[in-house]
Amino acid sequence: MRERELKNEENTVVKQLTVADQQLIADFHLLPKDDQKLVTAYMQGLLKAATVLGAEDVLDDQTEVAAQE
Repeated sequence: MRERELKNEENTVVKQLTVADQQLIADFHLLPKDDQKLVTAYMQGLLKAATVLGAEDVLDDQTEVAAQE
């Protein structure tokens, strides 16, 4: 499947899902509901960690710039 950029209702650019992404979603829907809840909680934790780490990277970059000035 080719990747194309699409726009959603909020006019945000969205990339088309790859075959691997589609398979991951299909596999997720085959899981029992309790396992789906666990996977969802795990993914939310990963997103939260990525957000926190991303913020720390920004702070580190700002500190480096301030030190160079």
